[in-house]
Amino acid sequence: MKPRAVSVVLIIVIILGVFFSVTQVNGLSRRISGLEADYVTLQAGNDELQNSYNTLEADHVTMLGKYDSLEASYRALISDYNALDAEYRTVTAKYSGLESDYAKMRSDYDIARNQVGSLQTLINQYQSVPHSYYSSEGFYPHANTYEQLRDFLTVEFTLPRDYELNVFDCSESAAYVEWALENAGLDAEIVVGPAPGDPKTYHAWVIAHTQEFDVAIEATILTNQYDFTLINRIPGVIYVEDDLVPEWRAYYYGYDRKFQNIYSAIRDFGGITEWNWWDAI
Repeated sequence: MKPRAVSVVLIIVIILGVFFSVTQVNGLSRRISGLEADYVTLQAGNDELQNSYNTLEADHVTMLGKYDSLEASYRALISDYNALDAEYRTVTAKYSGLESDYAKMRSDYDIARNQVGSLQTLINQYQSVPHSYYSSEGFYPHANTYEQLRDFLTVEFTLPRDYELNVFDCSESAAYVEWALENAGLDAEIVVGPAPGDPKTYHAWVIAHTQEFDVAIEATILTNQYDFTLINRIPGVIYVEDDLVPEWRAYYYGYDRKFQNIYSAIRDFGGITEWNWWDAI
């Protein structure tokens, strides 16, 4: 090949190489520009995301602060609640105790009021008993012996009236006999229990406590209800191993209650209307 032709070819090759290079450079430049634009866009997006992140971070910190504050408030409220609950339980327990105390005091008050009423009724009944009941001078003083008891019942004593059911029966006559014996210096008690002759009914009689031994006295025998004014018998007396009174053991051992005086009899058995012999004579 001739040198001229070679030069032309080289020039063409160079021109084509330059054109191709320029084309590539322009393409690369466009790509770079595109990448730069994308970078700018991405950078802007990143900045926006960073700002959003920073905002969220700040919000997170703020929320953490609020959470900690709320947590502290919650714990304080829990503590206050526990304190109030404990105080409530204490107050409830005290209230229950006071309620129980009140109920007991109310019950005690009602009992006391009833007792006062009962005592007032009893006092009123006691005041109905003749004044100086056991200080009467109507009987000659005796020694508390069986012989003196015999003499008193045989010679000196008599009931002031006859038997009358529910007016001057076993209880009134027994009370009168006990009163007379005590005022005569003898020791006696009223006793009550199943009637020796009829255990289905209740009965009152007297036990005299002499220095030697006890003596059962059937007060109604001393009324016109019975006639025991037999020779060699003390009026009203039920003897131990008494042939005329098969139920003599009931008189000595069959009573349920005994009363040292008229006041205990009124208090513990039937009230004053059971024993008020003074209203029947």
